[in-house]
This record gives sequence, C-alpha cells and structure tokens, in this order.
Amino acid sequence: DICTGGNPKCPTKEDVIAIYKAAF
Repeated sequence: DICTGGNPKCPTKEDVIAIYKAAF
C-alpha cells in the first residue's frame, strides 16, 4: 500500500516490520 509519513492512520515502515515480526 502507498502511505506517507504524515498519514496518522498509516503505520510507518518500521511499524509494519515490527508488526510483521510480532505476528510471526
């Protein structure tokens, strides 16, 4: 998905990686 850092509804790349690692 396309997200900009200024969008509060969208996690940052770091957040996505952290969530991905936490899920698996």
